[in-house]
Amino acid sequence: LEYNPATYENIKLQVPAALAKEIDYETNKDIIVPMFQSFNSLGFLKKLSYALKTIHYAPGDYIVYRGTIGDEMYFIVKGRVAVVAADKHTVLKRVEKGQYFGEAGFFVSKVRQFNVRAETYCYICCLQKSTLEKLKEKFATIKGKIDEISAQYEREPKENSTEESESEDDDTFDII
Repeated sequence: LEYNPATYENIKLQVPAALAKEIDYETNKDIIVPMFQSFNSLGFLKKLSYALKTIHYAPGDYIVYRGTIGDEMYFIVKGRVAVVAADKHTVLKRVEKGQYFGEAGFFVSKVRQFNVRAETYCYICCLQKSTLEKLKEKFATIKGKIDEISAQYEREPKENSTEESESEDDDTFDII
């Protein structure tokens, strides 16, 4: 079945809360695991999936604005977005289903260097930094790993780079 957020939300309203959370996890695990796969904590991944907010965007909608602080990161469930330069016309990269963006600014709370605009109808899961901070306190083993990721982005700032990764399997565009 293709993901349909309206159907998904209706189902969640009709089942017990515990089952609704399991539906959240099963629906979201494929998009969050690539970013957090090294954490090796099913409990953490489940809590994280429960906390994601699904947001719908129409073609042309801006998701990220240049100059804002990175306090959210995004996982694309369906659709395609374009990372665009300050002129709002030059497309630097496209990011699509199964990929994520915004993690560099998210982990180090930096000012975003580029805009991100929906090119198609998009269903995007959003992770707020405050949510991750709360989870860090509940999962002591995860706290160190998250701090390591943040330190890596601090040491190797990619926010000013417009180079795409040479790997075709790269799921990120970490200048956002």
